[in-house]
Amino acid sequence: MEEVNYKRQKSKFCSDNYEQYEQSTTWQTELAKIIEKNIPVDCFAVYNSSKRGAVCEKQFEDISKETGGEMFPAFEVELEHGQELLIGHITKQILLYVGGEGNGNELVNAYTQKFGKMHA
Repeated sequence: MEEVNYKRQKSKFCSDNYEQYEQSTTWQTELAKIIEKNIPVDCFAVYNSSKRGAVCEKQFEDISKETGGEMFPAFEVELEHGQELLIGHITKQILLYVGGEGNGNELVNAYTQKFGKMHA
């Protein structure tokens, strides 16, 4: 919370934008709200080549574990495999949601047959 408040006060460019939000918050505070609503969160740790590692990987692991979501290993989104992983997972989740309990898996199977294996 100290870092959040410091950055809100320090950044002149963003301080006006922050005024629209009444209260400061952290990812932990928002996570508690998500958990309370039983929303699973899937996390993708994105590799940052300049820092030679995944950004926020530990926090993403915690978020996915506490919400019942999935954690995907670090990948480079610029690489084709990383893009396919991300698109495949998002597509699968959308099809499952749109199809509901009755037709979700059928939609995923139809998509897979037409476009190939999904990576998630």
